[in-house]
Amino acid sequence: MDCDYYFQRAIIDDQAKIDTICANYDFYTVATNSYFLQGPWFGDQYKEDIMTATGMTEAEYTAFYNKGNVNSFGYYLVVDLEDISENYKCPSAPE
Repeated sequence: MDCDYYFQRAIIDDQAKIDTICANYDFYTVATNSYFLQGPWFGDQYKEDIMTATGMTEAEYTAFYNKGNVNSFGYYLVVDLEDISENYKCPSAPE
């Protein structure tokens, strides 16, 4: 998916803001995906940095990473990790 796709689910009715963010990030690169993985992967350690760099509000940040929001970045992150786990027969972590 491209940058626009993910941010349209988090930032509603502000295409100019989405265009500004997406001018700086290419979700087809490892570097961009790694950067945005830092948000949920390390808890809130990178939250301020990502919010400042993108101009996202706290509500937009939460929507971007909300794994319960189908088609959000967070949702696809969970789906991709589950696929990787299944494909490589990784043992399940205790819940």
